[in-house]
Amino acid sequence: MDVTDRHIEAHLFEALSSLGRAEGRRLHLSPELRWVYTRTAELNHAFAARLSPARLDPVVLETVQRFAFWHAPLTWVVGPGTQPPGLGQHLERFGFRLRESRLGMTLEPGALRRAPWVEGLALEPVTPAGLGAWAKVVALANAIPRTRLALLEEVLAVTLEQPAWRHLLARLDGEPVAALGLLEAAGVVGLHWLATVPKARGRGVAGALVGRALEAHAPPGLPAVALATPQAAALARRLGFSAAGRYDFYTLQPK
Repeated sequence: MDVTDRHIEAHLFEALSSLGRAEGRRLHLSPELRWVYTRTAELNHAFAARLSPARLDPVVLETVQRFAFWHAPLTWVVGPGTQPPGLGQHLERFGFRLRESRLGMTLEPGALRRAPWVEGLALEPVTPAGLGAWAKVVALANAIPRTRLALLEEVLAVTLEQPAWRHLLARLDGEPVAALGLLEAAGVVGLHWLATVPKARGRGVAGALVGRALEAHAPPGLPAVALATPQAAALARRLGFSAAGRYDFYTLQPK
């Protein structure tokens, strides 16, 4: 199977949509645009834009106004398949700012290069009882304030209830140091929420976690995909991943 940006985008759409399938959340699905409102600032997204020139301004304005009503930040994902071309520059005219860019990464079945194991590292599947430790790792690694930790746990608990999701916590000498979520969707397995706490970085924990997760916890025979930061892209290449397209994340803060 030749994994392309089409597979990455289809998987990303399913991953983001899964965050809106719970009470108190909003999930909008249309041929023109999808968006999800989660009540957690970092997880509100608009994505899968397929907009004609005539519909561009009305749809963007309607979406911006809706999230302004909730006084909620919104991150708009612009990927290789986004229409129209140049959407990111158009979003900037509505007040969005480019927050980060990530690189799509793909791994064909059998192409994984095993990373060295780290002495004292142990992986465990996350259960509802262990979600707190997992979420704390994600929050600490991403500098998410403690005041939003409870909401983060609440949203992520939704994914624990969905069979396609699998969450892993890595402990180093018994202490939680890294987290990862795996999602089987759109014919691939995606890596999400890869996070290592600052004091455990540079010790090979992330590479060992990803390698063991794909070997032992991912559905066999499926390609893998990820959206990687520049640092994570270097790790992914060492593990056998290949680069695909760029994905830009534009964020609008409430006034």
